[in-house]
Amino acid sequence: MAVNTKGTRIKMSVDRWIAVPDNPSQRDTAKHAERAAKSHLKHAAVTHDKVVAATIDGEIVCKVDGHTRAYLWNNGSLDRPRSGFVYVDLYEVEDKCEAADLYRKFDSPHAVETTTDKL
Repeated sequence: MAVNTKGTRIKMSVDRWIAVPDNPSQRDTAKHAERAAKSHLKHAAVTHDKVVAATIDGEIVCKVDGHTRAYLWNNGSLDRPRSGFVYVDLYEVEDKCEAADLYRKFDSPHAVETTTDKL
C-alpha cells in the first residue's frame, strides 16, 4: 500500500498491523512479551492504539513501535482496541538500515524513566 508519508497517520485494522513485518532490529518479541504481559501490557489502555511504521517510497516496510502489542493481540493475551483499529504514524526512510536506526530511537533505554529520575 503506497501512502504519502509526510507527517502521516493512517488508520489500519489490528489484523493488518499484526501482518506488517517486524523491524530488523526488533528484540526477541516473545521473550519481551512475557515480561510486558505482567506489567505495562497487562491491561488494555487507550494509548495502545498508536503504533509506528517505516515506509520506503510510500510502502510500509516494517514496524518501528508496536511489535509486542501486535504479538500479544495475535495470541489473545491482550485485549485488542475496541475499535478494531490502530493509528499508525508513518516515517519515510531510505532503506532497512535507516528503519533499524529509527527503531533504536523509539526503543532507546535512555528514554525510560530510571530509578534516579523517580527519586
